[in-house]
Amino acid sequence: MRIGILLAAVFATALVPAGAGAQQDAAGPGPIPGDIRQADSALTDGQQSEIDAYVGGWLEALTSGEASRIARGRARLRSPLEPGASAIFYSAYSTALSNRLPRALEAEDELVRVNAMIVAARLRTAGAFRLIVTGLSDASPGVRYWAAKTVTRLQERVERSVFDDAQRDRLLRELGEVLEEETAQPVVEKVMLALVGLDLKRGAERVLDGMEARVEWHARNAGTEMTADRAGLRRLFRRMLDAQVGEGVPKALARRLTFVAHQYLLLTSRILDEGIADPSRNPTYPRMVQLSDSVMRWAAGQLGADVPDAIDAAIRNGDWAVVRLLAEDDWKAILQAPPFELNRMELTIPQVSRGS
Repeated sequence: MRIGILLAAVFATALVPAGAGAQQDAAGPGPIPGDIRQADSALTDGQQSEIDAYVGGWLEALTSGEASRIARGRARLRSPLEPGASAIFYSAYSTALSNRLPRALEAEDELVRVNAMIVAARLRTAGAFRLIVTGLSDASPGVRYWAAKTVTRLQERVERSVFDDAQRDRLLRELGEVLEEETAQPVVEKVMLALVGLDLKRGAERVLDGMEARVEWHARNAGTEMTADRAGLRRLFRRMLDAQVGEGVPKALARRLTFVAHQYLLLTSRILDEGIADPSRNPTYPRMVQLSDSVMRWAAGQLGADVPDAIDAAIRNGDWAVVRLLAEDDWKAILQAPPFELNRMELTIPQVSRGS
């Protein structure tokens, strides 16, 4: 993979200055007229043709294979979807764009595919669905990153009914499969956020499945970065806090959340106590200890279970032996009692060891 592709995907807006000069438009169609962008009634055939010509012209630049033209095409294809246009225009433009972008996602050039997915992330309609599905199966982590991010952006930008039930089911399955195999930390984080945003119960179950598997991976590769795991658990926790105020949190989900958070508490406290990770160099580990403990206390409270004494002081003082003892003794005793009734074998993790 070309060096910098993933970084380019993550920091895409830095590739082309926001105020690129008019001379750049000499390489493609000029701006879409204001009367089309502000249309408050159905577009005429002529207006739709102008949109199609604009999309076609800048898509040609995007797929050119020349880095500067790819960047320019990406910027010009995204700009009409910035705030300030009418809902009618957004729908017409998004449809025209989503109908033409699949060709760019089939390009051999990885840079073209990454930038095509960055463009897709601005779409405002469910037309982005097939682009997301294609992007999630791409060999490039940059494309997968933006495919997952597109799911989250659509959920935030448009009403939650943007995907129908069949599309949501497909995305939950596709995202879950990516999470099982993904090794790129930025992609893992975006996939987790997308799953939780799509559907609290089923998305959370997929995230928890993935996190449980990742505990085993981290145990075999102790000391590796855990930023994505923490981001996923934190987002899931926040969604559950929101649900607590609204429709409530299913007890089975609270029980599973407590179990997975305990797995991470066992893992991180053990790695810190054995000196495998230096908290001053990798602060994600003590932060994950704190988050796991907080999640467990909240989830256990939802089920009416007891919780052990607070460990905030031990975390602040870096007394990881105390934290580990709480995870391995106090919390295990609670999780073996009602309402959890987990057996002791379920409450273990593999021996931690540094990766090769």
